[in-house]
Amino acid sequence: GVAACMIHVYWTLKGRELAVARHSFRHQLRNNRPEAERNAERRARHALSKKIAKQGMLYVGALFLTYIWSIIIHVLKPATGKTPFTLLLLAQIFIPLQGFFNFAIYIRPYALNIKTSDPNCSCLRAIILAIISKCDERTSGRSSQVR
Repeated sequence: GVAACMIHVYWTLKGRELAVARHSFRHQLRNNRPEAERNAERRARHALSKKIAKQGMLYVGALFLTYIWSIIIHVLKPATGKTPFTLLLLAQIFIPLQGFFNFAIYIRPYALNIKTSDPNCSCLRAIILAIISKCDERTSGRSSQVR
C-alpha cells in the first residue's frame, strides 16, 4: 500500500517534469546546443524527482524496518506454534522508533541543505540547526525554505 503510493507519487511527478520540459521554450532551443550542455540540463531537470524518490524510499524503508519483525512473528507463530523472544524484543524496540525514523527522514533534506551551504558544519550541528529552523518557521510563519 505505502510503497505503491510512493511509486505513484514518483511517477506522477516524473511525468509532469517531462511534460513541462517538452513544452518549455528551452526544449525548442535544445537542438542548437552541444550534447554535454543538453545532458547537464537533463540531469538538473531530474534532480528533484530523484530527491523525492529517495525520500519516498527512505519512508518505505523505515516502515519496512519497523514492521518486518511483527510480520515475521505472524508468519512463524502459526507455522511453529512458538513466538521467538528475540523477534518479540525487536518488534517492541522498533515499533516505537517509527516516529523517530520518520522524523529523521523528514529533517534530512533540511540538514543536508545546511551542510551543503556550510561544509565546515558538523552533521550533528546541521541536524540541530535544521530542527531549530523548522521550529522557528512554525512559530514565526516564515516560508519553508531552510537557510
